[in-house]
Amino acid sequence: RALGAYQRTLHTLQNAGAMLSVGLEDIPEALERVQDEAKESRRELRHVRGTLLEYEAERLWHEASCAEGMHIIVSHWRDRDFDEVRTLAARLREHPATVVLMAASRPATQGKGGVRVICARSDDLSEVDATVVLRTALAPLEGRGGGRPNLAQGGADDHSPAEIHSALERAISEHVA
Repeated sequence: RALGAYQRTLHTLQNAGAMLSVGLEDIPEALERVQDEAKESRRELRHVRGTLLEYEAERLWHEASCAEGMHIIVSHWRDRDFDEVRTLAARLREHPATVVLMAASRPATQGKGGVRVICARSDDLSEVDATVVLRTALAPLEGRGGGRPNLAQGGADDHSPAEIHSALERAISEHVA
C-alpha cells in the first residue's frame, strides 16, 4: 500500500514538473514564480479595470441626459459585477450637478440572483436625497435599501429588465427631473 501511495505521489510530482517545465527538485521554486506572476497579473488586471471604469464613467457622464442643469445617469446591466457599478457611481458623483441611479442584476439561475441598486449624487445637489430616490426605485421591485442623502444602495429579487428600467425611470422622474 505504501509503495502504491509513493508511486501516485511520484507520478503527480512528475506531471507537475512537466507542466512547469522543470525537474522534480525545482518544483517549489517554479510554483513560487507562478504565484508571483499570478499576483502581478491580478494587480495589473485591477489597474486596467480601474482605467476602463474611469473611461466608462466619463462616457456615461458626457452622454447623460440633462434636466434643469443636472446630469442624470440611469443604467441597468444584466450579469455585471455590482462592485463595478458601485465604482462607476462613485466616480460619476465626483462630477458637479450629477445624479446617478444604476442597477445590476443576476438571474436566480446563476446562484445568488437578484437586483442591486445604487443611487448617488454629487455633493452640490443637496436638494436630491439619494435614499428617497433609491427607496422609490425599489418599491415596485419589493426591495429594501438605505444609506445617506448622497449615497444609498439596496436590493430586491430579480425582475425583468423592463420592470427594473421602469422602476428606475419612475424614481428619477418623481424626485429629480
